[in-house]
Amino acid sequence: MRSELWERRNGLVVLAVGAILVGVAVSGSAYWLYLFCLVAIYAIVGIGFNVALGVAGQVTFAQVGFMAIGAYTSALLEVKEHWNPWLAILAGVVFSAAVAALVYLPFLRLRGHYLAMGTLALALGVQSLATNARGLTGGALGVGDIPTMTIGGFAVDQTIDYFVLFWVAAGICLGVYHLLVSSHLGRAWRAVAARPDVPESVGVSVSRVRLLALVVASGMAGLAGALFGQFLSYVSPDYFDSVMIGNIFFVLIVGGSGQLAGPLIGAALVVLLPEQISFFGSWQNVAMLAVLLLWLILWPSGILGDGRELGSIRGLLPRRRRLPFAATRTRTQEAV
Repeated sequence: MRSELWERRNGLVVLAVGAILVGVAVSGSAYWLYLFCLVAIYAIVGIGFNVALGVAGQVTFAQVGFMAIGAYTSALLEVKEHWNPWLAILAGVVFSAAVAALVYLPFLRLRGHYLAMGTLALALGVQSLATNARGLTGGALGVGDIPTMTIGGFAVDQTIDYFVLFWVAAGICLGVYHLLVSSHLGRAWRAVAARPDVPESVGVSVSRVRLLALVVASGMAGLAGALFGQFLSYVSPDYFDSVMIGNIFFVLIVGGSGQLAGPLIGAALVVLLPEQISFFGSWQNVAMLAVLLLWLILWPSGILGDGRELGSIRGLLPRRRRLPFAATRTRTQEAV
């Protein structure tokens, strides 16, 4: 009964997001189109992260690193090798997934906080490599003049074009997520996240199942990075810093880990909320971090979660001590 309720809520959120997107497209506002292009980018990387953390239970900070790999792979192939942009984006996705398959193999020996710290080091290492490999990546200057994509002879160079393209890509990723989670592989992911010893006892390779989840997540991160670079026509190491790591976590934690539409809500908040707290100025990132920490403490299941943690908020407040039943009855008799 509860799963049906969650599916209904996720479906309603997807329909609501679709209605909002139609409204934004019809309005023609360059400002809102630009913001919702960024929402789509965060939604794509969030959907992939939802596979790794929300379904398979693998805590990884490396999503931003694979975004960088996808972005740089696509940009370098287009600028230096003159590849077709569509093929370059596909190569960015495939290369991100391939690197994940190789890099994550030794990481699967780690558990819990050790895995998280290892993937954080991986993400920071990718950014450091992009900054210092000047001959390949351009160093701190990055890679610019990324060619414009074309579809049937029409150039994809307007914000509305990117808006449509990005949300079609996000919809495809959402469909892939739903298919995977509903399949035998999705059930294996959930089983491994809940009790890894149980599937292992019946012959399921826990390491392989975890690796597949991380590879899928990394491929979607690579797609998000490649589209992000295409949108800005420029790729820089500064885009893939610790702030981006926090934003990606914000997307999933706030929206609801393991929920179909969770990344859509989280992506909208991570892009639109800073616009509402811009008065913090240089303290804006600190304010976002404070919001994320409070959310983790008070509502870790997210907006689309079961909400049981909200009842625990009362536990943070001072409460009057309740007397045992016998003592209460004695005092009542004395009063009489």
